Amino acid sequence: MLRQSHLLRSGAVFQLISVLTADQLGFSSEMKALATEAEGLVLVASPRRAGKSTLVAAFVDLINRQRSDYVITLERQIRLVHDNRNALVSQREMRGTADQALRVARGALRENPDVLAIEDLASADMSQLALEARGLGSTGVRGDHRQVHHGGADAHAQPVPA
Repeated sequence: MLRQSHLLRSGAVFQLISVLTADQLGFSSEMKALATEAEGLVLVASPRRAGKSTLVAAFVDLINRQRSDYVITLERQIRLVHDNRNALVSQREMRGTADQALRVARGALRENPDVLAIEDLASADMSQLALEARGLGSTGVRGDHRQVHHGGADAHAQPVPA
C-alpha cells in the first residue's frame, strides 16, 4: 500500500505503509461476515480523528481479499492505495464543494459497483445517494464524523423513496 505524504510542484513524495488488517484491528466474526454480504449498508460513525478511515480501509481490504467484485472508494484524500487482489478496487478523490463531491459520487454510482465505500457523508444528499446505492443492490460502507449519540444512526436509516 502507498500513502501520499506531501505534494510538491514537480511530483509527489510517497511513503510505503501497509493497511492494518481486520485481524490486526480485532474485527469480530460478525464484522468479518459483513464483508461477504452482497447487499446492505455498513455505517462507521465516530468523532473526527477516531480511526474511521483506518477501519474503512481495513474493511475494503477484507472485501478485496474475500470477494471478486467491483469496489469504488470515494475519499477526500487518498491516503492508502489498495492493490487489486480478488476484487477490482477503483479509488476516487472527491475534491471541492459538496456539490462537486456529489457529482463524483453520482458518476461512481452509474458504474454500478458491487461495493461503494464513501469516506465522508458531508451532506444529506450524499447520505441519500448512499441509501440509493443500497437500494440498487450495492454494499455501502460509509464514514460519518457527525456528533455520535444514542440513536445517531437513525438519521441514515430512512427508507429510500420508490
